[in-house]
Amino acid sequence: MITATSSSSNSATGIRAGDTTSLKAMNKSLEETSERLKKAMGEVETGNSAIADIAKAAEKSSKKAIEKSAGSGIIDADKDLSKYIGQPIIKTDNQSVREWYVANVRDIPNQIDTSKSFDEQVKQAFNLRNKYKREARDAMSDIFTVNILENDRPVKTFDELLADKMERKSMSKDDALRDILKTASTPNADVNKEFGIGGLI
Repeated sequence: MITATSSSSNSATGIRAGDTTSLKAMNKSLEETSERLKKAMGEVETGNSAIADIAKAAEKSSKKAIEKSAGSGIIDADKDLSKYIGQPIIKTDNQSVREWYVANVRDIPNQIDTSKSFDEQVKQAFNLRNKYKREARDAMSDIFTVNILENDRPVKTFDELLADKMERKSMSKDDALRDILKTASTPNADVNKEFGIGGLI
């Protein structure tokens, strides 16, 4: 802050006594500007907080809406989904994408080259599962659900999945590989409980 000095000091510094009024006015202006800046910063922080609250509320609302519609999202065990196998995704609503995904995932055993070694078959199954998972998420028009899936169920690499099964299920490497091959064609039931979309993605 600029301060006014005595007349002798003002003379020594080249500031005339008559300038003290101007200095006081400048100080007051600076103080007012500082207060306005503080107020503006406070409004920005409040705005950012409000945006974050809106995003959280939207995500919560999306989850509730998904859960509410879960009853109509369960695939009928007797429903023929063969029309989806090997076909591109046409409809991008959750139900249609889910049916496409489960049809192709269940068909993975028929797509594996059994003339290959066991390890290669496991990797084929893993790659096919991730391929369908990625295609399904990319096609979904429900961006909120996609974001939930990406955050809560990120797509693992082969080594990450293998290590996870060995640690989480206390499996040997061979047992973990067999489990990857077995579960590659089985949609995840946990996602069904969490998001009400059949545990398929």
